[in-house]
Amino acid sequence: MVGCSSIQFNSTAIIPIKFDENKNHFKNVKYKVTKSFYLWGLLPDTNTVSLDKVFEAKGLSSVSSLEIQEVETFKKAGWMVATLGLYYPQTFLLKAKATK
Repeated sequence: MVGCSSIQFNSTAIIPIKFDENKNHFKNVKYKVTKSFYLWGLLPDTNTVSLDKVFEAKGLSSVSSLEIQEVETFKKAGWMVATLGLYYPQTFLLKAKATK
């Protein structure tokens, strides 16, 4: 039995999101998003993060210079060890420039 978890990042076009720079965006923003996997990463097969919904919930209307980084922490490793792989949290840091 081998676990194969994956995270899918998408946008539903609620607000504009760009990976390239927009010179009108001056506000630096950072948000952490955590998704949970279970049974050594077998469940769910795929977790989805709707980037535009995350940023819209924070009150932003446009985002550029988007970076997505996986966050490795001792807490994550602790959960994996303590639950013998039954619980496996994945955390990502979303960094961008935005306008309100």
